Formats: sequence, structure tokens, C-alpha cells
Amino acid sequence: MAGEYRWHLIPDIINKQRAALIELMGGTCISCGSSEDLEFHHPNGKNWRSKDLSQFQRMRKYEEDASNGELELLCDACHNNPNDHPDTCFCPHCIGEDF
Repeated sequence: MAGEYRWHLIPDIINKQRAALIELMGGTCISCGSSEDLEFHHPNGKNWRSKDLSQFQRMRKYEEDASNGELELLCDACHNNPNDHPDTCFCPHCIGEDF
């Protein structure tokens, strides 16, 4: 059908954008050096809530934050363990806030 949006392509597009950003940021966890299960981390917190944005909007925010030096890469294990965060981290995990 003409004009039909290809919704099935969205995950592929987002995954490619995410992979490109991870590669641009060095592709390894800043805490342990792992290249597996990487996640974006805002050491100073962030001024937006993920659940309020679409996948595309979130990706744009991550790209903006990375270009402004407000985003780091942590593997899943380090991201979920505040003891593994850098000493300069002020994310909600590290300062004890609920998020």
C-alpha cells in the first residue's frame, strides 16, 4: 500500500544508530574495559526521562549527550553496580536517588 510506514524497520534503524554511537565512543566499558553488553551512562544524571520519549527521540538525546561529553559507556555489570562507577559519578545510583 502506498504511504504505508515500514514499522518493522524501526528496531533495525535504532540498533544501527546505537551501534554507531557505541563505536564512536570507543566501544568499551570505561570501568572494566569489556566490549560486551554496553550501556549508556550519564555520570552527572540527565535532564530527560527515557520513558517520556520515543526510541528515535531517545537516540537523538544519547547522541547529543555524547557530543557534549555527558555520556559514558559502561557494561551491564558495571552500570548496575555503583561501586564500579567512576569516582566522579553523580548518577542517581551513586547519589542514592530513586530513578
